[in-house]
Amino acid sequence: VGSGVVAQVHRGVYEGRRVAVKLVHPATRRAVSEDLAVLAALARAADGLAPSIAKFLDPVGLVDDFSEKMGRSSSMEFEADALRKLRKNFSREAGVAIPEPFLARRGALVESFEDGLPLAECLRALEGAPEAKAAKRAIAARGLRALLKMLFVDNCVHCDMHSGNLLVRPHGADVAASVARGAFDLVILDAGL
Repeated sequence: VGSGVVAQVHRGVYEGRRVAVKLVHPATRRAVSEDLAVLAALARAADGLAPSIAKFLDPVGLVDDFSEKMGRSSSMEFEADALRKLRKNFSREAGVAIPEPFLARRGALVESFEDGLPLAECLRALEGAPEAKAAKRAIAARGLRALLKMLFVDNCVHCDMHSGNLLVRPHGADVAASVARGAFDLVILDAGL
């Protein structure tokens, strides 16, 4: 189905349901670990070579923080927990859908398969439609509302909300008309960050 920095996504079936299966390639952890070791060595060198600059930039602290975040982002268990939290936070929010995690291990995640058009594909489908402007506004409003809810209500932000992690699932065959009247779900994928 797709591939990201850390994992590949495949289609599958689990207990009779269509699912997305995210698998972290075994070599990914080793490569990330090696890269982080190099960054840590460079940070320590910078700390020693330019202590006055390092005092303000804290390269060792920055690399430590980055290393922790990379470790979490390559754990499918962490992603499953993040999906559960987002699903709970958006359970009363009509028009926003988050995949449901079923099984998670450090290197694998099985979650509900979510249908929808990738955001860029949806925007291309809207080109030339009389409802295009209203549909684009509806998508932007739904996305902004979701982001603001995460920031100001939930204090839990999906930190990777780019167009590749957003699907538009219209509630009708006519994409432009459905989206323009608000009859769609904004599907938010990949909660690993």
